Amino acid sequence: MNTDGTVWKDREIEIIVADYLDMLQLELAGKKFIKAEHNRILRQRLSRTKGSIEYKHRNISAVMEMLGLPSIRGYMPAVNYQARLFEIIEEQLAGNRLLSLSDQPGKFTAPSDGIAFHNPPPRREAPKEVAPVIRRILRRFDPAARDARAHRLGEAGERYLFNAEQAFLHRTGRPCRKGAVGVEGRRGRGRIRYSVLLCPG
Repeated sequence: MNTDGTVWKDREIEIIVADYLDMLQLELAGKKFIKAEHNRILRQRLSRTKGSIEYKHRNISAVMEMLGLPSIRGYMPAVNYQARLFEIIEEQLAGNRLLSLSDQPGKFTAPSDGIAFHNPPPRREAPKEVAPVIRRILRRFDPAARDARAHRLGEAGERYLFNAEQAFLHRTGRPCRKGAVGVEGRRGRGRIRYSVLLCPG
């Protein structure tokens, strides 16, 4: 029986959250997985449509974003979620190695065609009203830890840009023979900022 149009039950939410966190762990570890296959299996287990499952994955992304945690690429956050979803995600994150994986630095792979810059995505509005149960859970996720992760992400982005530019200059033969590209790390407001140093002329 197709259950679309009905409220998601706890057991259904537990199943889809577990599947989402499994995919996210694979993504953070740099391992491949097929979203369509996960969706197909969930359709069989939950008797819901492809679109319903995809939208619930987007709900989970919205919760992860509010908690200051990574989410799966491609599942844009959708904020029309149940408060119960927060509770189940909190339960499944307890003791999950996902939090430690999210703090691991990624492996640098030089882009073959340089770096493409795109316009930032449109800003998503936060929900106007936040249920008390959601506020309680948000307080449990240390804001200082979220800020620290954000700083590490920013520094990782700066390092990536530096490494990509360095690789490009070496590949195109533009640096000096004695190592034209270096890194300058300078502290500013509690973080390191990187600059690419090129040889004169």
